[in-house]
Amino acid sequence: GPICQNGIVGPLAEVTPKLIEVGHVHRNLVVERGTGNGERGMVFRLWNRFAFTWADEFEGCWQLLEDGVEVASGRIAAAHVAPLSRGDMTLEGLGAALAKDAGGKERFVNVSFATKRDMPWAKSGWVVARDQIALGGGKFNTAAQRHGEGKVSVKEDDKSVMVECGGTVAVFCRKSGLLTRLSVKGVAVLEEVSPGVPAGPHLTCVRAFVDNDKWLKESFLSSGLVRLGCHPEPIVVEGDAVKTVIDVTGTKGCGFKHECTYRFSPDGSIKMDNTVTPYGVMPMALPRLGLTMRLDPALEHIKYYGRGPWENYIDRCTGSFVGLYESTVTEQYVDYVRPQDNGYKSGVRWAEFTDGAGKGVRFEASEPMSMQALHFGWEDIFLSRHDGWQKNTLQIRRYAPPVAQRDVILNLDVRQTGLGGASVGPAPMEKYRFDPNALVTWTLDISPAR
Repeated sequence: GPICQNGIVGPLAEVTPKLIEVGHVHRNLVVERGTGNGERGMVFRLWNRFAFTWADEFEGCWQLLEDGVEVASGRIAAAHVAPLSRGDMTLEGLGAALAKDAGGKERFVNVSFATKRDMPWAKSGWVVARDQIALGGGKFNTAAQRHGEGKVSVKEDDKSVMVECGGTVAVFCRKSGLLTRLSVKGVAVLEEVSPGVPAGPHLTCVRAFVDNDKWLKESFLSSGLVRLGCHPEPIVVEGDAVKTVIDVTGTKGCGFKHECTYRFSPDGSIKMDNTVTPYGVMPMALPRLGLTMRLDPALEHIKYYGRGPWENYIDRCTGSFVGLYESTVTEQYVDYVRPQDNGYKSGVRWAEFTDGAGKGVRFEASEPMSMQALHFGWEDIFLSRHDGWQKNTLQIRRYAPPVAQRDVILNLDVRQTGLGGASVGPAPMEKYRFDPNALVTWTLDISPAR
């Protein structure tokens, strides 16, 4: 089994996302926002946690980011801060960079310290500490500008409702209440290929359990929410809007009422206004709450603005700085010794999925999302788990067709339960959980990739 193989370094001595997080938490130079400005610009506070080494033994630099893009950089004036003490430090030139209008963009400053010379344990330039400080600005999308010409065309029959507007085509299934086909500006985003396997955004609350989920696993499994059925009310079309109400229920009486209004715009965008009302006797905790959809396999390339570039969760993300990152869906999978939930990115402001020609779809919510994009669903991973020495025959690496030809299973969550440490320690802290009985509302925008 995974015993003695599941630490912060993998069994093949590979770097893991856990190692990155621990390295950040254990850093010996910690930068905090100071008060006011000094003669040479904004003042920051440096905490030297080294026991014997002065802070100016290291070379410091900074980068100013606006909506994830670096717009300025500079050096940090030598901070002569003694071991085990705090002192002020100045980021030279930052004040002048901040004086320029950011145009409402979100600002962060990243700082880092590196060795000035070769050491017995690292070469010159090795980064020993990093920090990211939020400077404000920015806002989440709640009412995006809509441009273009065109009107909403609706065609209905006894099985489906098809909406066309601004080059976007959306087909709703009356039986499930969900989207079975969606194309944006001529790009195929999703299509139901197997009856009963929903492609369009549908409400889910389950993840492939992680080893630390021992504290919630029994309660969640006994709630019946592992198997969710969709029972829709009649679809209502009103002008440029399609309204759906779906009873998303488990096998033991509890579930969710998911009300969603899809609003279509002339530029091909869709705004989904979601309201989720839980009912029945809920388990002690839900692993997550959000929307799952199956994107076209061609949408392999990911570009997103959020925490990264490596895997991170809401209680394991301090070493994952907010930035603009690009990757592929195939690269998202984290190969744990025992298969379990993996690959999430927290604090995601927006994400785009594009094909080889750079065309695709963009997702943006009214609040930060947790995003997971894999070529495997939670069921695939869960059924590949093994406990002790008992292994299931389903091996996640032996799928046919090749991984890159499989659908993109996209989770966009607005609630997530942290990882905690309950394998051998405590459950997640209260601030990294959410009330499973609370009403949740949010908006998700689906639009052409920019």
